[in-house]
Amino acid sequence: MSKLRWVLVAAIGIVCLVLGAGVAQEKPMGRLPPGFGKLGLSDEQKQKIYKIQADYEAKIQALRAQIKKLEEEERVQVFNVLTPQQKELYLKLRGIPEAKPSDSKPEK
Repeated sequence: MSKLRWVLVAAIGIVCLVLGAGVAQEKPMGRLPPGFGKLGLSDEQKQKIYKIQADYEAKIQALRAQIKKLEEEERVQVFNVLTPQQKELYLKLRGIPEAKPSDSKPEK
């Protein structure tokens, strides 16, 4: 499972790089931060801002994916602290069908 995740993360990274390369060739588009529209920015300044935003968006998305993965790992570890009886009660209280013994992670 862990190997599959890494393959998926690598594939997403490659797609982001390919898409990022395509964006760099085109004229970047975006939204100016609040209040910037009244500053009389030149087209060159706007394009620089849009490019910065596009560059950071890819980085932010990668970090959000990492956060999601860490949160899932945390849920699994916290769930694994419970005794089998507590796990069963938790699943029952949440209305989650009883999991197979090999399944140790809870639903969100």
